[in-house]
Order: sequence, then C-alpha cells, then structure tokens
Amino acid sequence: AYWNVTKLKSSPFFGAALHIGALMGGEIESAEGLKQIGHLYGEMIQIHDDLKDTMATPANPDWTEKRSPLPILFAQSVDHPQRERFLQLRNATDDPIALEEAQAILIRCGAVSFCVDQLVQRHRLAREMIPTISLTYRDEVEEWINSQIVPIKNLFESVGVRVSLP
Repeated sequence: AYWNVTKLKSSPFFGAALHIGALMGGEIESAEGLKQIGHLYGEMIQIHDDLKDTMATPANPDWTEKRSPLPILFAQSVDHPQRERFLQLRNATDDPIALEEAQAILIRCGAVSFCVDQLVQRHRLAREMIPTISLTYRDEVEEWINSQIVPIKNLFESVGVRVSLP
C-alpha cells in the first residue's frame, strides 16, 4: 500500500514534469525515458521526506497524526526485538524522551537502513536508464539524479564510512 501511494503521489508529478519538459524542449525521443526517471526521482523524494519527517524534533505530524511513512511502517511491521516497545512509544511521541527513544529504535531495527537501501536502488535504476536515452543534456540529468544520493553519502561520511556512490 505504501508503494502504491508513493507511485500515485510524488512519482506522477516528477514523471509528468520531465515528460512534458522533454516534449516542450523538442526531445520527443527521450520523453518516455525521462518520464520513467522522473517516476524514480519522485519515489526518492518521498523516501527522503519520510526520513526527514520521522527524525525531526519535535515530533512531526507523521508521528502526531499517526501517519505511516516508510520508517515508521517498517518499525511497526517488521519483526524485531523492540517492535512492541516501538508500538508503545508510537502513541507517546508528544513526550520528547519517548520520541527520542522511538527514533533510536528506527535506527536500530533497520528502518533507516531499509530507506537508504530503497534510495540507493532507485538511484542505481535511474543511472542505468540514463545511457539508454538519447539526451542532449545527459550530464545535467545525471547531476540531478545524483543530487538525491548526496545526503546519503554525506551521512555515511559524517560517521567515518567512505562510500563510492557518485
């Protein structure tokens, strides 16, 4: 259900923007490929937004309004040792200490790692698609797609882990 919502929310917006932009710019042959890259970009935007919102302090509406962004959905659904504790904390995130503990569980249970993996997978797919599309401004499209992986790269490097992502 989460992926269906994502595919109906952010993906069509960015897909249509790239598709229409290509058509308006005379890049008729590349329009469909750019639309698909736009869809992947929209999914990456949604995952980034979910990560940012769930790790924000004070508690973001994703917590207080009982929404199900990807990290929270993961922590609620996947079997892990702190799942029951997370479910208890989920209802108490107006308390800063409970929120901090719930956010720490998101990290420990693999929810944040799962989101990072999903971002990297979509980034890789988009990068693999770029050479298959006839593009006048290939470097700009690559740079635009790579901009979505930079926060992940910076996160790893901030804790001393060197990564080889573009």
